[in-house]
Amino acid sequence: MSTRQSIGAVVLALVVFILAFGPARAEGIRLDPLKIPVPNAEAGGPPIALLDAIVLRPDDGQPHPLVLLNHGSPRSASDRPSMSPYGMWAQATEFARRGWVAVAVLRRGYGASQGGWAEAYGQ
Repeated sequence: MSTRQSIGAVVLALVVFILAFGPARAEGIRLDPLKIPVPNAEAGGPPIALLDAIVLRPDDGQPHPLVLLNHGSPRSASDRPSMSPYGMWAQATEFARRGWVAVAVLRRGYGASQGGWAEAYGQ
């Protein structure tokens, strides 16, 4: 098992633990998993995909500014399926600690986000 796979397994175990016990509320920060629908171009049609995301926010019931975090692309296409929005956990947590709502989202074709890979580099 490679180092990247080992880290992925640890992150997955952490995610399963967190989801099993509901939204995290550590140090005044709330975690919520999220699926973001990608609208269908046809009016009234069902979403064409759901994007995998997490939301971290101060748990104080107040309005806060929003930051959207997006990932880079791995060198190898075979690494795309193992990606997770929890890979941006550290960055999202730091924004939430500073009073922001942080949404970390995976694009189509990465991790558990649905839909085909919609990018055109290094095919």
